[in-house]
Amino acid sequence: MRLFYFTFLIAAKFSACAETSGEWHYELIEGGATITEYKGKEENVKIPSEINGNAVIAIGKELSIFGYGERSGGNISITSVTIPHGVKRIEDNAFIMCRGITNASIPDSVTSIGNDAFSGCFGITKIKIPNSVTNIGRSAFQGCINLTNINIPINLSIINNSTFAACNSLTNITIPQNVTHITQSAFAMSEKLKNVAISDSIGEISDSAFYGCVSLTNIVVNHRIRAIFPHTYYGCTGLTKITIPENIRHIGVSAFEGCANLTLVDLPQNTKSISRDAFKNCPNLSTETLKKIQEIRLK
Repeated sequence: MRLFYFTFLIAAKFSACAETSGEWHYELIEGGATITEYKGKEENVKIPSEINGNAVIAIGKELSIFGYGERSGGNISITSVTIPHGVKRIEDNAFIMCRGITNASIPDSVTSIGNDAFSGCFGITKIKIPNSVTNIGRSAFQGCINLTNINIPINLSIINNSTFAACNSLTNITIPQNVTHITQSAFAMSEKLKNVAISDSIGEISDSAFYGCVSLTNIVVNHRIRAIFPHTYYGCTGLTKITIPENIRHIGVSAFEGCANLTLVDLPQNTKSISRDAFKNCPNLSTETLKKIQEIRLK
């Protein structure tokens, strides 16, 4: 079924690609043109600001504009991409698996970055997202394993599913004031992530948000959050001592499962429930902590 869908997308892309200008394929849309494919040989690619008199306002349509190459293992020939001012949207999968890209500049005209837009871009080490961006899609930077530095734009309200998952070189992240929700697996498996600074605006951190972040040394929470969702800190072996704030009422299934170095958990009196396996495979928990957990579970 997946092979059929992938084949369908390829066929749809090329059948809809009605316009060509030199090495560029594009489609006309309301307000301008969408770049759908690049057929050139350059390593350092500058996307045109206009094509045949039409302003370029979007990049990508369903598949990477550079193709997958290397027998679908990813394009490694493109090393840098310059996106011109005037582009408003980087669409889904626009640069997915462009493993050779080490630098990508995003202008402050861009307002949206689509699902998987830069997913699997192994070579990127840093990228500046302008504050004009108000939406970043699912898995947009997932698997950017050498990304060491990234900013989250101040006008973003949601960090979507797996947006920064498996960014294995990312060590610090600051969540700006307007963000209200960190969704499922947002930073999961980012193995070097150690420090996360969040604002008081965040009201929910969803399942598995920091799953497998083995370098994380403290839980990410503020006074507005009322529950720690399932698997949020699963396998965070860097946690040794944590304090659960007074505002937390519920701790979800396997929330701290596999936190093997966790020894002490300071639980507030008003915690109402601790779900099954919340502290499973935490062999170093103190007797005092285990007693508190049991008391809450028996309420």
